[in-house]
Amino acid sequence: MASTHTPSNASDAPSDHRPLRVLNCTHRSHIGGAQRRIMWVAGPLRDAAIETQVAFPDDSHDEFAQELTAAGIEFLRAPMPPIRKSGVSVALFILTLPFVVAVFALAMARRRVDLVHVNGVTNLAPLLGALVARRRVVWHLNDTLTPRSFVRAVMPLMRLRAVRVVVAADAITERYGLVGRAAPVRTLPAPSPPDAGDGEPADVAAVGIPPDAPVIGFVGNIIEPKGCSDFIRAVDPVLRDRPDAHAVIIGGALNTQPRYATRFAEDVAAMACADRVHMLGARSDVPQWMRRMDVFVLASHTEACPIVLLEAMQAGVPCVATRVGDVERMLEGIPAPTVDPQDVPGLRKGIEHLLDLAPSSRAALSAAFRRRVHERYSLAAVAQAHLEVYRHACE
Repeated sequence: MASTHTPSNASDAPSDHRPLRVLNCTHRSHIGGAQRRIMWVAGPLRDAAIETQVAFPDDSHDEFAQELTAAGIEFLRAPMPPIRKSGVSVALFILTLPFVVAVFALAMARRRVDLVHVNGVTNLAPLLGALVARRRVVWHLNDTLTPRSFVRAVMPLMRLRAVRVVVAADAITERYGLVGRAAPVRTLPAPSPPDAGDGEPADVAAVGIPPDAPVIGFVGNIIEPKGCSDFIRAVDPVLRDRPDAHAVIIGGALNTQPRYATRFAEDVAAMACADRVHMLGARSDVPQWMRRMDVFVLASHTEACPIVLLEAMQAGVPCVATRVGDVERMLEGIPAPTVDPQDVPGLRKGIEHLLDLAPSSRAALSAAFRRRVHERYSLAAVAQAHLEVYRHACE
C-alpha cells in the first residue's frame, strides 16, 4: 500500500481559491539531482500559488522523506518497481504495473491533483495513472542511459494531447527524436543549488591534506558513466609530476554497479600516489569542499544538465569538463577547457592548465562562472521556467 504524509496546513486554502496542485513523480530510489531539484524549486513555486506534492518509491531511504517533511512538502510513497536489465525485473514490472497505475490514479483523484510532473522516460506508472485519472502531464525527459529501443516503444505516449514533453537539456531533443516536432519541446534545466554563501571551505587537514596543498576534485556517484576511472587515469600523472597536489573523490557507491565500485576502489589503492588520493564517500558538505578545490573535474560519459557542474561554477572553482549534454552551452563563452568523453589525455591537460592559471585569470574565470549561474540557472530563473511550463500545460 502507498504511504502518505500531509502537513497540517496542507488544506488551509479555500477550495475555490486553492493553489494549482502539481504531483512531481521521481522514480529513483537514491537521493540525487532530480529529488533535490524538486525541493529547491518547491519554495519559489509556492510563492507563485503552485503547491508541489512529491511521489517516490516506497523502498527509498528515509532521508528524502525526512527532507520533504522538514520542507513542509506533502508526499506519497508508492510501490514503483524499477525496470532493470534482468528478465525477472522486467517481468515484475509488467505484472505489477496495473496495480501501481491504479494506486497513482486513485491518489491523484483523492489529492485533487491538477497536473502531474513525471521525471524520467521509464517512469511509466505515474504517467499512465495520470492518463487514467484524466490529468494533464508534463513529461520531463532527463535520462541519457535508457536504451533507444525503449524510447521508441514509448514514443506514441509523447504524442498524446494530454502530455507536454520537456527536456532537461537541449541535447536530449536529438537523443529522443524530438527535433522538428510540430509541438515545441521546452527545455527545463536543473537549477543551481541554493547558494550556500561564502562560508568557510572544508577543513582539508581533517582528511590528511596539508592546508596549502593544491586540491583536484571529483564529485559523483561511483558508477562507470560518471567517468570515475577516467578521472584517476588523468590525475595520476598530474600527482606524480606535482608532489604537493592531492586528489579528492566525493561520491557513494550505488547498488546498481557494486562490482564497478569495488574495482574502482582497488584501482585507486593501486595508484603510485594512492596516499594523496582521498575517497571521502557521499557527503553533505559538498559546497564547502567545492570552495576548497583548485580544480574540479567533470569526467562523465553522459549527462543532461549536470547539477554538480553548476555547484562547481557557483563555488567559482575552475572546471574542466567533458562535452556531454548541455555542458558546452553551460560553459559557452567562458574559457574553461572542455574535452570529448573518455579523452583522458585531454582531461590531464585541462587539469594542468587550470592548476597553472595566474591568480588574475583564476579570479576572472571564477567570476564568469558565478555570473553564468546567476543569469541562467538560479532558483528564480528555473522556477519561472517551471511556472510557465505548468501554466501552459494546463491551458
